[in-house]
Amino acid sequence: MELRARGEQLAKDGHYSEAIDAFKAADRVERRASHACLIALVYTRRELWPQAELWLAQCQARANASDALPEWVPQLTTLLAERLEHVDVAPIDIVVEPRDANAAITVSSFAPDEVFAPRSIHLPPGRHTIRASAPGYRSAQQDIEVVGRTPLRVARRLDRGSDRDGSSLDRTLFVAGLFALGGEAAAYTAMSVGWWKLHSGHGFHSGYETLYDTGRVASIGLWFVTGALFGTAYYLHRKHDWQVSAALLPEGGVLVGISRH
Repeated sequence: MELRARGEQLAKDGHYSEAIDAFKAADRVERRASHACLIALVYTRRELWPQAELWLAQCQARANASDALPEWVPQLTTLLAERLEHVDVAPIDIVVEPRDANAAITVSSFAPDEVFAPRSIHLPPGRHTIRASAPGYRSAQQDIEVVGRTPLRVARRLDRGSDRDGSSLDRTLFVAGLFALGGEAAAYTAMSVGWWKLHSGHGFHSGYETLYDTGRVASIGLWFVTGALFGTAYYLHRKHDWQVSAALLPEGGVLVGISRH
């Protein structure tokens, strides 16, 4: 109750960001519909409509006989629906298969602790990263570009496994690339020493000529090996990215899609 009271006072004083933090702290202590409703209300006052939409949905979903909705929630629901119709945001339909995976969604423009199930949300124009994770599945993410009020549908089938399984090979190749890079640095140093000695009066038939030639060949070869290892690791890492599918929504909006496969 102390955290909630603190949040209410901060909101009255116009310190909305701090009020949201206080209400979230209260919600971590005791998960209640009223806390989610208050967070939605303050987000509305900040005119952060997508976040207000998310928390209002949680507020309504949590409500029960012992944790009733505040009396002002119907007015807030009407206001939010009206603002989402007129402000510059686009509807984003997020779908994750399989449906019973219990996927959790995060959006880069939201706070990190604002996690929700796959659903339709609204996002302002700009670039956003949508990430999904689920127990027993490899997580996936995708950057999307929201243009105006153009609807988007983001769809993905998650693969069984874990993030550790899915990224073990690319991590191994990345580490191998670091070792190759270290070897390249040693070869380049040997080549440089040989070159310096040869140009400091030592004959071209001395051991420094061999040092220079060996270092030069090894340096060039290791540059190619390092590039191949890093490039392959990056490719394998990106293989598990999201897909954005293109289709038409029932409303008739045009959808933009990106596929990395």
